[in-house]
Amino acid sequence: MQAPLPQCEQVLKALQPHYHLSLLSNTNPAHYGKLRDRYAFFDYFDALFLSHQIGHLKPNAAIFEQVLAVLDIPANQVAFFDDGTRNVEVARELGMQAFQVNSPDQLWAVVEGLGVEVNG
Repeated sequence: MQAPLPQCEQVLKALQPHYHLSLLSNTNPAHYGKLRDRYAFFDYFDALFLSHQIGHLKPNAAIFEQVLAVLDIPANQVAFFDDGTRNVEVARELGMQAFQVNSPDQLWAVVEGLGVEVNG
């Protein structure tokens, strides 16, 4: 888990009033703790799914299945964004709408392309 980009917070702020937002991240307790104490980024999410708590890492399908089970939502109703090619491939194999993005601009473009309502 890297430090969040400020522009990503703008996207999250625009989406938060309209959508359930969850974070799925490969991390460890020490690294997550440092980031959590330093950034308000995490406050935009309704649910946090952290690999060190779940016991699986992306791209293992089990971590995605766990998220879907907890959220109790069909995979095809999930839009998943990640910078990792294999993570996106596995999410798609499980039926999610999955998109590889490497910048906030790419994220905005995909979100807008989906016809998602935003106030950004």
